[in-house]
Amino acid sequence: MPPLTSASSSAPTTTTSGAPSETVAEINRRILESGELSKLESHLLQLLQESGWTEQLRTLCRERLRDPDVRVGNYADLRRAVDQEAREMVPEHVRVEMVRKVLGVLRGMVESD
Repeated sequence: MPPLTSASSSAPTTTTSGAPSETVAEINRRILESGELSKLESHLLQLLQESGWTEQLRTLCRERLRDPDVRVGNYADLRRAVDQEAREMVPEHVRVEMVRKVLGVLRGMVESD
């Protein structure tokens, strides 16, 4: 009988949502190939601009760049300095609208199979 190994070595990997990584990768591939990803990205950008989020992000970046306590030497440093707060600034209606749009795309994929 072979020695026991940890369960994680043979268990499929999952995402933070609990979905199998292979499933998520397949969904991502199909959304990309269908051309829907660029449409979703464009719609998200439009919603963020209309809500004022992009201007708020610019202001936040300027504040971090001017803050002597925040060490920003390059773009990656700036992104790390603002990432969490920028995510939290996304208005709820934008999140809800994007979830609705993504679900619509996924439903369309299921129905076309």
